[in-house]
Amino acid sequence: MNIVICDDSEILLNMMVKGCEKYKQPGDNIEGYVSSKQLKEILLEKKPEVDLFILDIDMSEVNGMELKDIISQIYEETNIVFATDYASYMPEAFGKKVIGFLLKKDFEDRIGEMIAKVREELSNDRKIQITDGQEKEELFQKRILSISAQRVYSVIRYVEYYNADTGELRVTEKTYRIPLREWEEKLEMKEFCRINRSTIVSWRYVKNISDKINMKNGDSYRIPAGKKRNLREMFMNYIVSRS
Repeated sequence: MNIVICDDSEILLNMMVKGCEKYKQPGDNIEGYVSSKQLKEILLEKKPEVDLFILDIDMSEVNGMELKDIISQIYEETNIVFATDYASYMPEAFGKKVIGFLLKKDFEDRIGEMIAKVREELSNDRKIQITDGQEKEELFQKRILSISAQRVYSVIRYVEYYNADTGELRVTEKTYRIPLREWEEKLEMKEFCRINRSTIVSWRYVKNISDKINMKNGDSYRIPAGKKRNLREMFMNYIVSRS
């Protein structure tokens, strides 16, 4: 897990770094920046892999809201927590990549739950190994939009790019000689649902449920009449679990 912290007060920056280090696990990396201008330049030039940004809102060079906008433009998926001394800033701080905000006086008491939330999300970002004939392949579970059975084959709608802020989503198709039953055994099914005999969908990419399940890329899938209420409840439970 990679964490980047930015605060233009060196004392507060060190406090937040030490607070995060309490929850550090092997392989984690924590970096602190006292210059938001330097962080902005690094993000634009190198786009480092970052799982969690912790940003002060009120900074003199580049404020936290400006950094949030930059992060939203260049990162498909990441997480942002705002740390502030002023509760009045909080309503402005929300966005699709913002998972929360903390008053700095409560930072050490509450940052652990934020890190745990991101770590749980990352655990769902696992790869699954599949074997199709003699070919072996790894797929990111969270990029699977849907799987549809077609005779002895299954067709995966696989997300190549998704920006939750703009809604832009690009999908490709992959075909495998693998039955749906085998996919169900490999996938973390709390993230997916077999909505009928021939289709599995990812809750991550469901837009809404009416008479059909409507996906964020415009696809839609038929729902058996007797499953509509149950599927709506499952979808709402999934949304609540991610909030």
